[in-house]
Amino acid sequence: MKSFKAYLEEMAKPAPEHHEMQFYHGTSDEKLAHKILSDGHLRGRPEQGKSFLAPMKDHVYITPHIHYAQIYAIGGDVAGSEYHRINGEHGYVFAVHGKHLKDIHPDEDSVGGMLSHAVAKDGHEWMKDIPRLSWLAQQGRDHLHPTTFRKAINGEVAYQAKAGKTLNKIMSDHQKLELIRHGSHIAHHGPLQITKAWRIHKSKVPLLKRDGSNFFDHAEEVSLKESLDEAWHSSMKSPYKFDTSPIDIHKNPTAAETAKLIHNSGCKSLRGILHGNDAYVWDAERALHHDAENHLGFKGTCIDIGKDRVSVSDRYINRDSGSADTHGKNHPWIAKALPNHRKMFN
Repeated sequence: MKSFKAYLEEMAKPAPEHHEMQFYHGTSDEKLAHKILSDGHLRGRPEQGKSFLAPMKDHVYITPHIHYAQIYAIGGDVAGSEYHRINGEHGYVFAVHGKHLKDIHPDEDSVGGMLSHAVAKDGHEWMKDIPRLSWLAQQGRDHLHPTTFRKAINGEVAYQAKAGKTLNKIMSDHQKLELIRHGSHIAHHGPLQITKAWRIHKSKVPLLKRDGSNFFDHAEEVSLKESLDEAWHSSMKSPYKFDTSPIDIHKNPTAAETAKLIHNSGCKSLRGILHGNDAYVWDAERALHHDAENHLGFKGTCIDIGKDRVSVSDRYINRDSGSADTHGKNHPWIAKALPNHRKMFN
């Protein structure tokens, strides 16, 4: 039987040096960036894609290299040119503090690239000073299909990603951390809180250097507090086959907005989730609490809102009178958006 210590080591716990580091994540999709700013977290995709290059389910990808995040922020390795793939006016880079890391693995693309470097001494520019890791080359030979191994070491990116996904399941945590110490990008399992954010206007792309050394000279820092306070909504796919239109989940609507949402709802009532100091509400007729929780990626205190009533329960849906708790009555959003909330509680 494995010891408790051995079990913890299997979870790829970050090394102490990672706790003081800053990591980056870039996106060229301005709409997605606004959602990240409003949520305050980076979140992975809830489903696993089928292509070799598909990100791992529920993993967030970050890097210690600003030039690599810059590539994602402008949509390609095109700094200094007139070209970009920014969807909107700005590309964005988000920072994550190392103290928030929990379960980490080397990015599968990096693993495949380092394998190529180990076997053929070929790889990205940032790998030039990395030693050729004989143990990684041997794992590739022992555990990869010959076609995958050959194409990965020949620099085919899709097969490097495929190789990396396979080798990440085989490597020990010590080996994973060794790759990360050598500069591998990181795949983190679970959401990550953002600590800073910058945006770069598409007109500034020609001024950027490919090594990212002047990114912060041309980028504008974004206030996270102002972004979190802005009105926000997220579109969720209906859990019901007969309902094909998206469901809007509204974050912290004002009193007037809440009244309008109740009026426009199918049964004149809303469902919601209280999470920290925030509230997320939607048309009660169109989705249950757990549907929204799955979409948002977290659980909260359930809330039901009608024209003349509010009920709150920790985990029970549509609980009878008496379910309102102190957390609900004193929640800052209820006090702000439902000024008569004490009279409205069941």
